[in-house]
Amino acid sequence: LTPSQKKYLWIQMTKNGYRTKEPVELDFPKEKAVTIDQIFEYYREDLGYSIDELSNLLQTPKEDIDSLYSLNIVKKKPNIRILE
Repeated sequence: LTPSQKKYLWIQMTKNGYRTKEPVELDFPKEKAVTIDQIFEYYREDLGYSIDELSNLLQTPKEDIDSLYSLNIVKKKPNIRILE
């Protein structure tokens, strides 16, 4: 490429947003990890581990385990306020 072609190419890539993110054609949907869900289910139901035990075993707060793997194990407090 000549220097002017290179400059033009970079300008076009910037205009199309390719320098900050992948093209839409290459942006595949994320897959949900099924195996990790099965592992957590096995440890909880078959082996009888509690969430606290899994948290200690993984050295990870149970809130993080819940948010990372969508286990719905930590009950969140509703954001309710009393208005007067």
